[in-house]
Amino acid sequence: MQNPDIARLFEEVADLLEIQGANPFRVRAYRNAARTILDLPDPLAEGVREASDLTTIPGIGEDLAAKIATIVRTGGLPLHRQLVKQLSPGVLDLLRIPGLGPKRVKLLRSKLKVKSAADLAKALDAGRFDDATASYHQAREEFARAAAEAEAARARAREAARQRATRARSQAEAADAAALAAGAAEYARSALAEANAQLTEARLSAERDPIAAAFRLPVLDLALPALKEGDAQARKQLITALEAVIHADRRVTLHELVVLTLMRHQLENAAAPIKIRTRALKDLRAEVTALLWLLCLAGRPSGPDAEDKLEGAFRAGLSEMTLEASPSPRDSTPSLEAVQQGLDRLRALAPLAKARLVQGLFAAASYDGTLRVAEVELLRLTGAVLDCPLPPLVTEIDLATVEA
Repeated sequence: MQNPDIARLFEEVADLLEIQGANPFRVRAYRNAARTILDLPDPLAEGVREASDLTTIPGIGEDLAAKIATIVRTGGLPLHRQLVKQLSPGVLDLLRIPGLGPKRVKLLRSKLKVKSAADLAKALDAGRFDDATASYHQAREEFARAAAEAEAARARAREAARQRATRARSQAEAADAAALAAGAAEYARSALAEANAQLTEARLSAERDPIAAAFRLPVLDLALPALKEGDAQARKQLITALEAVIHADRRVTLHELVVLTLMRHQLENAAAPIKIRTRALKDLRAEVTALLWLLCLAGRPSGPDAEDKLEGAFRAGLSEMTLEASPSPRDSTPSLEAVQQGLDRLRALAPLAKARLVQGLFAAASYDGTLRVAEVELLRLTGAVLDCPLPPLVTEIDLATVEA
């Protein structure tokens, strides 16, 4: 079982529980677990085979960890089968119709006794959307169109599968694949050139546009899939262009460090295997302290008690990491190059130590009750470079709503 398969089962369990009217916190736990699993860089199946402690993954407790192990070992989940049996086998077909979510399926079941796609079609044909079910009356056309589109999509999928099988038996398949690859390469080169121009413009207009920083990472998230399609030479040229733009004014800001390091990691080092050389944070205390202090400075509070809050954030981070308390390095600011090198060394930490490091950084960032753009960007950079999941609050936050 792959991670997307496990996430799909958890998402369906959440939908089925919501239809049943289960506790909202229980429903949310399965939805959050599904999103977390989709973001994991490593296959959960390997963790189960190696008897790894899955509860170290944010949002995964003992109960969900046991269910993951069951899914990996058996290919299914008893709770999922039980819920489908209790509700009706056709409930999953309803959920898969575009435009129908758990809330609408629940209302269809209670108002019109619709338990399957066939029941929905009959209800539409019979005109059972009367004034007592006004919301359904308004959605009638949408449901009918969605059901027809779903059936048409299945027919297209079957026809496409048949055609692919036919092409696979001919030499024309190889010619088509070559043409497709050439087209993809050309598209990737165009995307690289366009992204390079956009990044240069963003760098030059940052002072004119106060929201540029908030949208920098989202723009990169959208561009990265296309950028990764480029060949090694094109990716290297893009990194070189970024370095030239960033160093043009002979200074490197925290935003620029985040962008450059993230791009290097995604375009140069993404396939490089990580070898665990260190299992304790205390063995890399200097690197941990530099990263933690930079994060504290990035979210530096204002007001008469600013210094106390700064010191408190530093202590909170160390405490969450279970490291011995020590005074903050008030009179020194870590260089961005030193932090970048430290991140490379922190990649060799064991998974549990990485999780504690991220938890400590989050504790420091949220100490004053406010997350700032620079703090969120540095947290996301750390999670990406260390291949370590972040708390849902960090991954789901809209940077446009965060303080600069």
